[in-house]
Amino acid sequence: AGIGPFPAVLVVPSTIRLLQCLRQFRDTRERKCIYNAIKYMSAFPVIIISGVRHLIEHEDWTAFWRPLWIGFCVFNTSFSFYWDI
Repeated sequence: AGIGPFPAVLVVPSTIRLLQCLRQFRDTRERKCIYNAIKYMSAFPVIIISGVRHLIEHEDWTAFWRPLWIGFCVFNTSFSFYWDI
């Protein structure tokens, strides 16, 4: 079974941007590149947990994974909003 292609396909754009940010940091040593990389990296837990949700028992989802997923969503959204403004 596994997590399948769904999350794998969805992480491609964030992965590309993350690698671009890290490359830009390597070339310029500008701190803003690291913050930009964090923005893209923070999307990974949201995408992966969303993708495996159907593999998780409902009780486990409700008790542990959903609060964790919500926390990652809040961090990703807040950090992205703050950084982009």
